[in-house]
Amino acid sequence: MSSVCKVTCGKLAGGTGANARYITRESACDRWEARHVPEHELMGATDRDRRHAAAQHMDRLAACERGNRRDYRVILSFEKEVSSDKALAMAREFLDKSHFRDNPAMLAVHRNTEHVHVHILLAARKLDGRKLHLERREFESFDKLWAKIYQREMGRDQSREAVTDRHREAVQGREISLSESTAWPAAP
Repeated sequence: MSSVCKVTCGKLAGGTGANARYITRESACDRWEARHVPEHELMGATDRDRRHAAAQHMDRLAACERGNRRDYRVILSFEKEVSSDKALAMAREFLDKSHFRDNPAMLAVHRNTEHVHVHILLAARKLDGRKLHLERREFESFDKLWAKIYQREMGRDQSREAVTDRHREAVQGREISLSESTAWPAAP
């Protein structure tokens, strides 16, 4: 895996809470944080309690959803060593500059594989209550945004050809369907 940005949609009832617990599990998660989640939803005596409370909050947000999108899931990967603080800062910048800037989210840095990566779980609805609907071109913009941030921060060539080559390497020659590669949802 290299510096890749992958965006998918969560569609299953209960899947959001399960994903929140998965990305913040102690065996993989080095650091985590919540974004646009009310402080009273993060109550707990221990970090584990706060992670569990945040996961429950994200699951409650998704439980209100109908249709194809209950949540969005993003993975930002790094091909170079990076501190957890820097990985989170870059992930925050990605969110600030993307269509996800106003969505409640959980971010988790993982160091359990060869490459550091950040999982981001986002509620499908923004803070104003409107459901985020992304067109195909907007899904395509995520790779470009991540490449720009990554290149500036890590000094990596992120030309379109380089990104395409790294994507091919990441999928190891298997054929990827349009829905899997762009993860763009069907119209509601």
